[in-house]
Amino acid sequence: MVRYEYDKAGLSIQELKTESDYEFHFRVQDDNVLRRLKQLRSEVENNDDLTDVHFATQPGSVYLAAVRHDFRMEFVLLMFKYGIVDAVRRERNE
Repeated sequence: MVRYEYDKAGLSIQELKTESDYEFHFRVQDDNVLRRLKQLRSEVENNDDLTDVHFATQPGSVYLAAVRHDFRMEFVLLMFKYGIVDAVRRERNE
């Protein structure tokens, strides 16, 4: 399992696993984080090869990313690439 850490002062992330995908709910309170999230979204939406993520905007500065199960790790690394998360680490199963 891959875990990530982020600055909770300007952002909260709620991750839900559903039958078909992972849902990442981003509640953004910081303009810099919002800018980076929009950059990530733009990369995904403008890349025909990245069909594993779908974004939606909800009321109240909430952004939703639906990520296919087999693309979760790549999405977490994209969040790291854009500075949305500060650290990514692998946890070993016990």
